[in-house]
Amino acid sequence: MASTQKAIIISGFACIGKSSLGGESGIYKGYKVVDLDSSGFTADPKTKVKRTPAEFVKYYIAQILKLATQKIILMVSTHQEIRDEMCKRGLKYTLVYPSAACKAAWLGRLEKRAGKDGLYNIFNKNWAVFVGGLDTGYETEKKKGAKRQVLNKDQYLVHVIDNVMKNA
Repeated sequence: MASTQKAIIISGFACIGKSSLGGESGIYKGYKVVDLDSSGFTADPKTKVKRTPAEFVKYYIAQILKLATQKIILMVSTHQEIRDEMCKRGLKYTLVYPSAACKAAWLGRLEKRAGKDGLYNIFNKNWAVFVGGLDTGYETEKKKGAKRQVLNKDQYLVHVIDNVMKNA
């Protein structure tokens, strides 16, 4: 797949600024920005029946593969299973996430976005597991061509996107 990949794929953590990168036009430096929200793949769109984890990966990866042939900036999930599958299929991507020291700043972003429910509580309880898992997973993924950008508390994707594009 890597030889036909035209998309710049970003595996981006929550609240890095994925949705705002393209602004109102949905375009950044000539690239259409597509945010492939993983929550849209957790259930069958017709029946609303919850998918198994394996089904989620199957359908989400199928959409990534379809979109990867286009000249776009494609935002995808940071789920380990998705990153593993992208590596297996030869897709090149950049993992963008906050440093472990940014917990308070990221919880503040989550609170502004959706209050102190849902993701806020999940990240508050499991911050070290999630961010540590990204650090650990990347050590294997970089051997297969993945790149990464670790953000500080004041950074968003817009601050590192030019570097991501240059190194894609």
